[in-house]
Amino acid sequence: MRKILQHEIDNSNEIDKIVNLAQEEKDWATFNFAQWFVREQIEEETLVNDLIDKYNLASTKIDENTSLYELDRDLTNASQEAETPREEEF
Repeated sequence: MRKILQHEIDNSNEIDKIVNLAQEEKDWATFNFAQWFVREQIEEETLVNDLIDKYNLASTKIDENTSLYELDRDLTNASQEAETPREEEF
């Protein structure tokens, strides 16, 4: 899971480079467009951090089956909530 978090952080860093370049170039259309990706990455990093916390909690309470069940449920829900970028209606 830590590799997944690092992957999301790497994605965020690349998006930050695009945002910074757009700002330097005063390319406000690209800057505004990139804000969707910034928000999405914040959500993704938060999701992965939350899952890591839940995993750590479940693994320390291994004798409690409910912790593992809840982790399994949360992982299932997380995969169902994943979205791909789509056109927004203007």
